[in-house]
Amino acid sequence: MHTLNKKSIAGLVFVLAQLYSFAQDTTTTAITNTSASSSITVEPWYMQTWAIVAGAVLLLIILITVFSGKNKKVSSTTDRVVVTKTVQTDRDSN
Repeated sequence: MHTLNKKSIAGLVFVLAQLYSFAQDTTTTAITNTSASSSITVEPWYMQTWAIVAGAVLLLIILITVFSGKNKKVSSTTDRVVVTKTVQTDRDSN
């Protein structure tokens, strides 16, 4: 089951990398306001700084979750060990 999680995370990272590479192919749109004589550049949401930071934070959380669970082992059985000790002493016969 742990291998399935690693494959799922690897697939998710691959998809996110593909989305990021497609995002770089787009062009920005310039909107010109004729009354104010200023130009405003509007970027798509996935190219804005907040979206890139949120994606990086989400990726870090996913990676920390996957790699921190590596040392935890789930055991469905419990072993019980019973130790019996017998002590015998030699008595002097006088």
